[in-house]
Amino acid sequence: MRRNWRFIFLLISLLLAFGIAPFVENHPIGVLALGVFLAAILVAGILATSDQRHVFIGALSLAALTVITLVLAVTTANIEFVFGSRAAMALFFAVTGARILAHVVKDERVTADKLYGAVCVYLLIGLTWAFVYSILELAEPGTFVVAPSRPGSATPSSGQVGEVFELTYYSFTTLTTVGFGDVTARTGPARALSAIEALAGQIYVAVLIARLVSLQVAYSSREHESIER
Repeated sequence: MRRNWRFIFLLISLLLAFGIAPFVENHPIGVLALGVFLAAILVAGILATSDQRHVFIGALSLAALTVITLVLAVTTANIEFVFGSRAAMALFFAVTGARILAHVVKDERVTADKLYGAVCVYLLIGLTWAFVYSILELAEPGTFVVAPSRPGSATPSSGQVGEVFELTYYSFTTLTTVGFGDVTARTGPARALSAIEALAGQIYVAVLIARLVSLQVAYSSREHESIER
């Protein structure tokens, strides 16, 4: 059963995190709420990608590293731990997304679970870039700026939780090429990464649709041939 619906828990965790995050952004328990949702995503990511023992151990180790560095970053406010936690989260999301993508494009029948997995990969791409952006902002404050005309705006570097939420918003508007322009990249590396993310978002959707269609056509042809025999 878990293999047939391996990605639904991860998808629900991601959607809940996106839906609730804006309401806790400026709340005193914002860090705690972010940690709870992160833990749910980590657990779901492990369950979704751990088919083999060595993969399970690797995913669990990476998740443990992410949690430990995050706790140290929150409790000590040490900049090195903050860097480490965000790098660990970016790596975990990237590795999890790559593992799921390998399953999605596998030469098998297109199922609802594959579609859930494809959506998860898209969301994980946006999250990976968001934490990469947050690392750039930590390294050089002011790398990303919020338009002063936006109501209630604040620079991303004004708060740790607000920064992550703000850059997650920026990441997904870039990934989808919506680009509202209320958050902008000021430095060369940030602009280059933003351009790469925008290209990745378009290429992913186009190539994925083509791959899923070809898989379904191939499966239908094989099924039709087996019936005729």
